[in-house]
Order: sequence, then C-alpha cells, then structure tokens
Amino acid sequence: NLLSDRYRNIGTEWRLQQRWNWKGMEITGLAGLRYFNGNTEKWQGLGSRGADADFRPMDTADALQASHRFTGHNAAFFSEWVFRLSPRFSVTPGLRVEWLQTQARGTFRDERGMQGDTGHIGRRFPLFGIGSSYRLSHGSELYFNFTQNYRAINLSDIRVINPNMRIDPNMRDESGYTADLGLRGQQGRSLRYDIGVYLLDYRNRIGTVLRYDSSFNIYRFRTNLARALSYGAEWYLEWAPLRKSNQCDWALSFFISQSFNRSRYVSSPERNVQGKTLEYAPTFVSRSGAQVQYRNWSLSATHHYTSLQYADATNARYTPTATAGTIPAWWVADASMDYNWKRFSLRLGVNNAFNRSYFTRRADSYPGPGIIPAEPRNVFVGLRIGF
Repeated sequence: NLLSDRYRNIGTEWRLQQRWNWKGMEITGLAGLRYFNGNTEKWQGLGSRGADADFRPMDTADALQASHRFTGHNAAFFSEWVFRLSPRFSVTPGLRVEWLQTQARGTFRDERGMQGDTGHIGRRFPLFGIGSSYRLSHGSELYFNFTQNYRAINLSDIRVINPNMRIDPNMRDESGYTADLGLRGQQGRSLRYDIGVYLLDYRNRIGTVLRYDSSFNIYRFRTNLARALSYGAEWYLEWAPLRKSNQCDWALSFFISQSFNRSRYVSSPERNVQGKTLEYAPTFVSRSGAQVQYRNWSLSATHHYTSLQYADATNARYTPTATAGTIPAWWVADASMDYNWKRFSLRLGVNNAFNRSYFTRRADSYPGPGIIPAEPRNVFVGLRIGF
C-alpha cells in the first residue's frame, strides 16, 4: 500500500509590540495577525511489488484506492499583555481568535467501485490564557499558567484507507484547558531546579478502540472517546559541583528530569474505555545524566527510562495483529566523548550502549503493522569545522 503526499503551503504573520508606563506600572502589549494557506494532494493505492525502494504507483486500472486534494485556510488575531504590578509580580493575559476552513475534493474506492468525495468544515472560536509570576526574595520564581486548548479535526485526518484502522467520519474537534503551578530558580552557581504540578483536561478526546467486523475480525476504530484528565508532577534538577575557571581546568555536572503522570478516561459512552489509561501515557518517565570536562575534553552519559504504556484506549494487552497491546517498560543508555581544538570539534559516541531490545510504538500500517523495534547499539563519529 503506497501513500504519496505533496504539500504546497504559504503563510505570514504580522506583530506589533509597544511598551509604556501607566501610573508607575510597566506594561508591554503585543498584537498581531496570522494567515496560513495549505494545499495537500494525497494519493493512496498499490505500489511496486519489487523489493527495492520504488515509490511509484502500479500502472494498472485498479491501483488507485483514494485520491484527494485538501485545502486549508487559517486566519487568527492574537493579543498578549504583560502587566508588571510590582518589581516582583507580573500578570500576562492573552487572547487568540481563530478562523479555520478546510475543504476536500477527490475520489475513493469501495465495494461499489470509485466514488466521488467532497467535504467542507468551517469554524470560529476564541482561546483565552493567563499567566502570572512572582519572584521570591531568595532568587526563585513561583509561576502559574492557565490556557484553553483546541485541536481542530481536518478532513485529511478522516480520509484514510487502512485495513487495520477505521475512522469515524463524524469526529468532532477536541477542546479543553491546561493549568500548571511551579517553582523554579537557582541556588548559587551550582544548583538549578524547576518543580511543578499540572492538570490537562480533554473534551471529546480522540482515541482508538478495538472492535469486531461482521466476520469477527478485530480492527481499530478511531473516534471521540470521552472526556479525559491528565495530572501529575514533574521536576528538573541540575547540580554542578565543579565549574571551569582560571584556577580550575575541570567541570562536573549532573542532572535528573522526572515526571509522574496519571491519565484516565473519566466520562465515556464506551464501557470498555471508562476509567482506562490514555494511550501512550506512561506513569513514570525519567532521564538523568552526567558530564565531566577537562580542558578540551568532554565525556557525557545519559540514561532514559519509560514505564509501561498502552497502545489503545481499551488497554488491551494482546491482539493477533499486534497493532494494539502493551508497550513494556524500557530503558536505554547513551554515551559520548568530545574533543575541541581551535575551529575543530571531534565527537565519538554510542547509542543504546547496552544493546537493549525494546520498542516504543505500534503502527497500523507502514513500517508496520505491529511493533516498531528500536535501533540496536550503534557507534558514530562526527567532525565539525567552524568558519
């Protein structure tokens, strides 16, 4: 099955920014306009039967399965204001008004033969957000943000022919909001941190469920599943006990970035989805590393861990087609060494140093269907020259 796309896009954006003082309060205002026009031509059908990299369609009467032209227009007005109410406290409200229009024209093949296909979706909506920041006396900053979210469904998301996936032609746009609260700052020259909590609310969350056809074959169905909530905490710490100076040729630093996340479908008409975990939403993610430098030499190592995930909204652990199921927890370690001399920089590194076998996603079609294995251990060498 061959999918061929051709894109022709053009866009522009104008911004105007102004600063002034009003009764001793510093104000920064920004307003702008954005316009984007996108044209996408999508062709889907039978490709070459050869084993080489031939991406030309077959020259047969039944090779074509679908051919569409998608046109999209997007215009937006946005405005953002920064009110510095005191030397330590600032508030930043913002507004964005979007106008979207998408059109589709083309043909597709079904059991009746080639069928004409046209469609049009248009919508207008405002989005509001506000942020605030308060600088504490010890050099840290307390921050809070709230923004409305909106994800528009395009006709190109619906017009896809895939034997392993069926798409609801009546899918609706997603909407919701994101809120986060955190503390970030720096203690001296050796410690930096950013610790926060967040909440993400999805309305009409789009996802996939497993269903059976009339022949009792399993297929994945993509539709608006439910309202979904994601909340959790994330933190980043960086400690540098040694820094280069005129008296020291050494530098040493460590970092750790972790997040704990809980994502659930909280209101769904699908009984096998209610209360389940969102797709590709691991409970725990951790990334850590260290770097040591001596004069022109640098050596670094990183470690990445991701906990178990699910590939569909029903949290199925196994399916015969392997397009849905669990993604087991995995970890990987990388290392690299750099040497800098004048305008030259030499890098030697190894990815997946312990040659771990794992995968991070499941595909419905090419390069699947099924699991997509991660790369095995690989070594690379690079040379950079500055001019």
